[in-house]
Amino acid sequence: MTALHVNGNRLAGAALLLILCALQLLCLWRAPAVFSPAAVSVALKAGQAVVLGRHELAAPQAADTHLGVRRDSAGRWWVRNVSAGKQVILRRDGVERRMGSSALSQGQSFRIGSARFEVTDADGRQIVFSGAGQEWRYDGATLLRNGGAQPPCPGAGIGARALALWNRALPHALDAARALSFGGNLHCGNRLGIPHLPGGSAVVARAGSALLLSNAGRPSADRHLRKAPS
Repeated sequence: MTALHVNGNRLAGAALLLILCALQLLCLWRAPAVFSPAAVSVALKAGQAVVLGRHELAAPQAADTHLGVRRDSAGRWWVRNVSAGKQVILRRDGVERRMGSSALSQGQSFRIGSARFEVTDADGRQIVFSGAGQEWRYDGATLLRNGGAQPPCPGAGIGARALALWNRALPHALDAARALSFGGNLHCGNRLGIPHLPGGSAVVARAGSALLLSNAGRPSADRHLRKAPS
């Protein structure tokens, strides 16, 4: 009798748990779109601006203030990343690109901290540039200084060292993409040291068929949004 009573209690508890789970699933299924929107619409008059964040975008992974949107006096729309710690990815013509980034091309110059660099060759597969008294070559996986690979950075693990050797030994089609970072006081690995600048302040990384220079973890400038084709 006792065993039957215990089994009955277990069955009743299991049934109650199933009912609660079913009710929860029903609530999620019928939840309004505001909790998981497929799109967010912004209406602004010319000259107006707004800053959107986690709440307005209904995006838990976003920053409290993340995306600045404005409409200039001519009615054109502009967007910028106002978060210092999170990125914004723009999708245009089927291609994703991180805001605050630009493709490097031959003849272009750029400044990072106190260092100025000149791009002497670029073809999408690799870039050659000069600066900080050296010549640099980067192919999306390995950074060469004056034609030679740099020693591993202090504290680099066995995996990172093995990956660096792999990239130098195998052809470009088989390498593993590794970003080039700027900052810190030491030239090592895929790091280009710049005194008085924190490590990782800027990066160059492979993105599709281009090598993009990005300001890592810094707010971006305004970027014009083209009108989508109808």
